Amino acid sequence: VALLLLIRGELMQCSDMGSLCERLVSATHCVDVDTMLNTAYAICAFERRCVVGATHPFPARPAPGPDILEGGSFGAGGFDNAVAVAQTRLSSLWGQIRTKSADAWEVGRLAAN
Repeated sequence: VALLLLIRGELMQCSDMGSLCERLVSATHCVDVDTMLNTAYAICAFERRCVVGATHPFPARPAPGPDILEGGSFGAGGFDNAVAVAQTRLSSLWGQIRTKSADAWEVGRLAAN
């Protein structure tokens, strides 16, 4: 999240998915690590700042769901359904990334020639 925040201006100026993918891939080499860590620390501090009785409290976090590691359950078939939905979404996302990356590769190859 910190990396995306630091390059958000450059991401907003990308006109097509190919340049967006290229910018995301190259972002780790262009961003100062100390700046990224400071941003990440600030995000974490903001997340923790929700004091009971504060004059201007931040919105409360939602109640945690069942924790499987602690013995909780999703109910009958709930976990299997959650896994199936996650798998479908990740497969779709991966397909989109793969397609856009191939397009970006082709654009870069043509530009190099």
